[in-house]
Amino acid sequence: MRQLVCAGCNAAIRASVRMALFLDCQVYLIKNGFEGMTSGGENFVRGTWQSVTRRVGESGSFIGKSDGKSFHSYEMRCNAVYNLVSKGINKIIFLGSNGSMEGMNQLYNEWQTHLAHLVEAGRLISEKAQQYEHINLVGIICAVENHMCCTDMSLGSDSTLQKIIDSLDSIESTISLQECLLLVIDGKLCGHLALSAALAEEADWLFIPENPPRKGWEEKLCNRLSKMRFAGQSLNMIILAEGTKDSEGNVITQSMLKNATEALNMDTMVINFGHLIQTARPSAYDRIIATRLGAEAVLFIFGAHETIPQILLINGTTVNKMPMTDVIARYHQTEKVVEKTENGEISKIRGLFFLRNLETFVTLSTVEPPSKTQIFHRTVRVMCLGMPCCGMNTAIRTFVRCIICSGHSVYAIHYGFQGLMQNDVEVFKWEDVHGWSKDPGCNIGSSTKTIDHFALEKIAIQMSKYKIAALLLIGGFEAFYSAVVMAELRHKFIEFCIPIIVIPATPYNNLPACDISIGSDSALNSIMLMCDRSRRSSLESKGRVHLCEIDSGKCGYLTVMSSLTTAADISYIFEEGHGVKEIMTDLIHIAMKIRNGSGEGLVLMSKESHPFYDVTFMDQLYQHEGKAAFHTTTLKIGEMINVRSLNFHRWHHLKLTLYIYIYIYIYIYIYIYPVADQIVNTKNPESCCILGFRKTQLLFTPVQEMKSCYNFRDRIPNESWWIQLTKLSKVLTTPELTLKMHI
Repeated sequence: MRQLVCAGCNAAIRASVRMALFLDCQVYLIKNGFEGMTSGGENFVRGTWQSVTRRVGESGSFIGKSDGKSFHSYEMRCNAVYNLVSKGINKIIFLGSNGSMEGMNQLYNEWQTHLAHLVEAGRLISEKAQQYEHINLVGIICAVENHMCCTDMSLGSDSTLQKIIDSLDSIESTISLQECLLLVIDGKLCGHLALSAALAEEADWLFIPENPPRKGWEEKLCNRLSKMRFAGQSLNMIILAEGTKDSEGNVITQSMLKNATEALNMDTMVINFGHLIQTARPSAYDRIIATRLGAEAVLFIFGAHETIPQILLINGTTVNKMPMTDVIARYHQTEKVVEKTENGEISKIRGLFFLRNLETFVTLSTVEPPSKTQIFHRTVRVMCLGMPCCGMNTAIRTFVRCIICSGHSVYAIHYGFQGLMQNDVEVFKWEDVHGWSKDPGCNIGSSTKTIDHFALEKIAIQMSKYKIAALLLIGGFEAFYSAVVMAELRHKFIEFCIPIIVIPATPYNNLPACDISIGSDSALNSIMLMCDRSRRSSLESKGRVHLCEIDSGKCGYLTVMSSLTTAADISYIFEEGHGVKEIMTDLIHIAMKIRNGSGEGLVLMSKESHPFYDVTFMDQLYQHEGKAAFHTTTLKIGEMINVRSLNFHRWHHLKLTLYIYIYIYIYIYIYIYPVADQIVNTKNPESCCILGFRKTQLLFTPVQEMKSCYNFRDRIPNESWWIQLTKLSKVLTTPELTLKMHI
């Protein structure tokens, strides 16, 4: 294996080794990348179950890396082929970016030539050469800059971005008023990190290679900064991706930007992250995709009929593959287009994921504070229902500013329908929502009471009183259910005949028509950090089992994903069900693991996974049955999962809200009836929908279509894409000796 130093690589190696052992294969770890492959000897280490234990949360590379200079020599590549064949290796999984791919592609093209040369030189016998005449290669992209344009996210990029966001959040609190922050990010001529940071941090201006500014950008920059200061914003932020050029091919430097801001009498602080971005610990997202890609690579390389080298990619929530030659070709094509500063072409080559992010920022950058004399035409309301979670404030901020800019007023309904009944309604101004993207929870308050907790006639009267033209519901099950009720009663209440849009925002991720809801990523990272700290606190004490209860209702998403991020030994969820037999089998598995020298174990369970076998019961059972082998500690994770706002929910919620703003804006003008009264009136099912991220697309789905796909009693979808990952979790945490117990 060849890899770069970035977060998530060790998790991918762990998954590959254990999946290969599960398939009864012999595994070798090649230390120090290409250097170890050419040198051989001690650089080829047998991969065992224990050799990758406790690696999932480590940064960097525990098997080393190399710059690949020795691989430029034909003789050294010939030595690499000899070392591989001598160990009986003709299937290789490698981790890296464009340099690793080009080196492995060269090895693939010369493979048979090297075999013939080794036979001719007497170093290999012909029978051995014929046995290994073909080589299978599968690659996983590792690049903190995410500059390979075929995948949505490469390993390490999410962790790196989170480190940038955390650093900026800490720095902003120390900056004085009337100051401008200039952030410089090195991205290998790729603007992914800079673009994502700009979306997450509400940057005023962004310079990236994919969108070179046109002549006269200095004046436009100064005008934008002046307008934001006039609107009451005390801190401005400019983000520069290193190497960005303008439309005429001139490199934009830090000094040029600093001179532009100082002309406005602003103090400018320049921050250059440099190589510090590579020191991030792997985030939950990186651990999950690394685990999935590592396991998929093994399954693919043993099930592939063709020998063409392939690269595994992440697109949305699915794993795809692409020929390595095509990935390399697209990378070089991107380099050429960047040099020519052809912004239209480079954005298309980067892919749909990048293009959507860029379109979101460009659109939001045109949203400016309203004039003092602006007249507002109609009223749009926003309310939050369900458990407060990270990302809600980002959606409110974006929605408020977009609606105000379009000429409508925005009213925030505090504490959901309860606040509507109590007239707890506030009109929002532009400056009221500044800085909200960084705030966790919900600044306008959220309520777990659905619409049918109140008299529907009174709800309709209140909506008529405030002349609501559109309604945005941000939340979980309560928001979805309330939208369903309002859609079905439109024939009775004309007040419900308005555009009603639901943004899925719940850490439980238990809504239909949505693969990943807002708040779930922050919850996963919080659970992961708490479990990691709990395990680190007991490293010196042998024989400890951690029993962790996750408050996620009956939806097992957080439990299953947390088992992948923390390498938990056992996980219990409502969707699969479990009884005494399964619990005792798992207890034996834990006891055997600790007796074999592991030292500790981790058991995760959803709070409502079983009506009787809760964490208290499990604690008593484990203490009684395992008193000779181990002792237990319990950890209950509840509302603490929503204390930190992460980058994913900031920029992902921006995209969702922007789509909804456009959607509502169109419906307001299409369904006005009668014209004289300017009343919005629509019974179109598509006007009451939920916007969700499904695979690689953002889709509006009518809520009434989702009724048959949802279990309203248990508050879980009938089918979930992530349920198949429970098998992967068991394979990667069950050693060979006890695997048969789970089959």
